[in-house]
Amino acid sequence: MPTAGSVSGHITFKLRIEEALQDVVQSDTDLEKVLETAGFFSVFYLAAVSVGTETGQLSKVLRTVCSLQEEIMEIRLESLTALLEPLILILLGFVTGTVAFAVILLMSQMIGTLTLDFGQKARRHDPFPLSAGVILAIPGQMSRQLSSLFSLFGSCSGSFDH
Repeated sequence: MPTAGSVSGHITFKLRIEEALQDVVQSDTDLEKVLETAGFFSVFYLAAVSVGTETGQLSKVLRTVCSLQEEIMEIRLESLTALLEPLILILLGFVTGTVAFAVILLMSQMIGTLTLDFGQKARRHDPFPLSAGVILAIPGQMSRQLSSLFSLFGSCSGSFDH
């Protein structure tokens, strides 16, 4: 019991355990009654302490109660994890979807800008069709230079056909 009080990080629990130990040592009171007045223990633990003191195997009973408490905490932790896992997956899906949507929106805006740029060039009789311009992503200056070069070859090839 002194170990339980000293290990605990809870100040009130620590003080009440120390008071309970002093009451047990000073007066001939049952440990169960003193722990019951402390108000921190459930009926199950108080009954286990009572059985342990009556049979003379208090340390064995307290070890059993401790291992049972550890199992209960593990089960509660597993249950909490099982409940939180779908929520975390939904949150990650939402974040991933938002990022994907932002990237797709940005790409569509960039393609729209390229389409307008190449569409204006197509109206000026650019030799590259719109799809080729988008796929090749030729910068504007280079496209104009290639366009004038191809128009020169186009006029030359036309003169040889006659």
